[in-house]
Amino acid sequence: MLTLGVTGHRNLRNLDELVLAVDTVLEKIEEKFGRKISRVISPLAEGTDRLVVHCLIDNLPIDLIVPLPADQQTYLEDFNSEKSKKEYQKLISRAKQVIDLTKIDSSERNYLGAGRYVLENCDVLLAIWDGKPSRGAGGTGQIVEEARGKNLPVAWIKVADQQVHADKEQIPVKIIYERFPE
Repeated sequence: MLTLGVTGHRNLRNLDELVLAVDTVLEKIEEKFGRKISRVISPLAEGTDRLVVHCLIDNLPIDLIVPLPADQQTYLEDFNSEKSKKEYQKLISRAKQVIDLTKIDSSERNYLGAGRYVLENCDVLLAIWDGKPSRGAGGTGQIVEEARGKNLPVAWIKVADQQVHADKEQIPVKIIYERFPE
């Protein structure tokens, strides 16, 4: 059994290219580790979390584990639209296990706890990230740095800085594999 953890940005552009990159990464992970991905751990935030989960559960029988950084109602408030809330509810209904992290830490929103849960329970981390430091506790940059500190294999789909290049020609993504078997 191979468990994939997910972290990344919420606001993504150029989704078609990202889906192709995610599919490429998923194939490489299974090739290099010699096992099928059978479980994915994702808090199901908008953006990366859901994109990767869709790439997996739409194509494979997979167990979805969801560590929630807040109680369900508080977490729903983080989503921008009714469509996003419905997508979240549809995905969470497919989860094999939902872990309410507020029972461990009473913080209203414990994104760092959710990220650390992902790291503690996955074999490989997939990140969609611009390479910049986190803007808050539990952000993608912090989770990737902690994964590196644990010598966890990381598949990093490097995206352009969303703000800097918003009005410019789209820069292609780059895939980086860290600590993967030869």
